[in-house]
Amino acid sequence: VDVSAVARLGEPFTVTLTCCDNPMLTATATGFIVEAAKTRAVEAADLVEHVGRMGSSPFEAASFDVALDEGCGMGFSAVHKVRAAACKALEEAILAPYEERAKNLELPVLDKCTRPMPEHYRDEPQICATVTSLEAAEAARAEGATRIYMTTDALEAVGLSPADAFEQGIVPVLDEVCRAVDHERVDPWINAGATVAVGNISELAVAAHAGATAEIRSCLPVHNTPCMEALAERGAGAFWLSPEITLDEIISLGAAAPAALGITVFGRPRVMTSEHCILQVANGCIHDCANCRLRARKLSLKNIDGKVMPVRTDIHGRSRLYDAYPIDLTPQVPQLLDAGVRRLMVDGTLLETDEVGRAVARVRRAVEAAQTGRKPATRLRGATSGCMFVGIS
Repeated sequence: VDVSAVARLGEPFTVTLTCCDNPMLTATATGFIVEAAKTRAVEAADLVEHVGRMGSSPFEAASFDVALDEGCGMGFSAVHKVRAAACKALEEAILAPYEERAKNLELPVLDKCTRPMPEHYRDEPQICATVTSLEAAEAARAEGATRIYMTTDALEAVGLSPADAFEQGIVPVLDEVCRAVDHERVDPWINAGATVAVGNISELAVAAHAGATAEIRSCLPVHNTPCMEALAERGAGAFWLSPEITLDEIISLGAAAPAALGITVFGRPRVMTSEHCILQVANGCIHDCANCRLRARKLSLKNIDGKVMPVRTDIHGRSRLYDAYPIDLTPQVPQLLDAGVRRLMVDGTLLETDEVGRAVARVRRAVEAAQTGRKPATRLRGATSGCMFVGIS
């Protein structure tokens, strides 16, 4: 944008922004009355510096035209407010035609009874479980889980190879971060005919090339139909929905989903993955992750609100931070099934073996209740519904 700033004694301070590629798109904001300086007078260079700070706006200053009376004084925080107002006004001017188009857009009314039923709607519900040990996998299966997921690190820790995991029906969960060096250990798990849960685009590309079925993990947030379609065209065979998605959004996605939909209905959501070991804040790093005693302990961070958030660091020095409270979406299983979600996950990453079994049984009972027209049990005490009813703004 071309920037114009006008500071005349006794008149309102004014900032005008004009798009370089379309001078018809322009916006002006006025603010405080310019007064004489009580100490140091403002110079043109000061206004260039402070008006030119576009902050979080989508604009970048290309040129400046400053009209400034001698001896003017002003607070730069007030200057920033006027510039911010000009940015907002210009953004609104740019978007105005699209706002008007949105108002006049006629969306088709879809009737669930008459619209074509996607193929995945016909699938039977499947209870899934992410576990960290073979004992937990057996506990999950004993209570009705039909799909078991384990990270590649967990699989290696129990001595299973990619072929072993395939034979035992365990889906390898690949990292949400994959640098070039990580491909050396991750790629051997991606084989033709196998199913893998991918955490990023590079793993999806490898899976498509190898002929593997790729399930999109929730760390690749899918919030709209075009995103799903684009990923499906590139090899995605299923989608695990983000824990930040609302029930209304899930319902809107279900009818148009090009592949199976799943969501975690019980467990603690992962809220952050750190490329660096969070445990280093304890000042006990020995620079040997395999023998780190801190890594073997169940440690947590307490945030400024007093919430205790579990931290787990893997063998590669990569940390994962989990929510302070578990989610329990089993009361919403009927609505999720109606929306086309057919894979219901218990995330047992932070659960003991017996807890995994109880969680899977809870989901199984919720599915049975939904199928027989009964209401599932109320939410587990201490658990939340996550973002199911309150979206993230």
